[in-house]
Amino acid sequence: MKQTLKLNTNWEKFIVGTLYIMFTMTLVFTLISLYVPLKGLFLGKNFTLIEFLSYIELRKYIPVIITVSIAINAKEFRKKKQLFLLTTRIKNKNIRNLYP
Repeated sequence: MKQTLKLNTNWEKFIVGTLYIMFTMTLVFTLISLYVPLKGLFLGKNFTLIEFLSYIELRKYIPVIITVSIAINAKEFRKKKQLFLLTTRIKNKNIRNLYP
């Protein structure tokens, strides 16, 4: 039962981490796509709200956002898992050395 709960919490951390990375990447791509209208606003060009928001093109970046965020989080997840396995192996070796 404990192993199932531990697995669920790991998956919850993985999903939350992936969503966090997706959010930040979406924010970055939004700011990149708004570079031209923001530059125009600072130079004195007038935009309507619809013209300003029409510069946001996230549809072509959605596959990149999804795959990169999952890949980054999976890499971090594996590192943490390997670190956990390494520390448990070291602890087990130390326990075996204490009790020959």
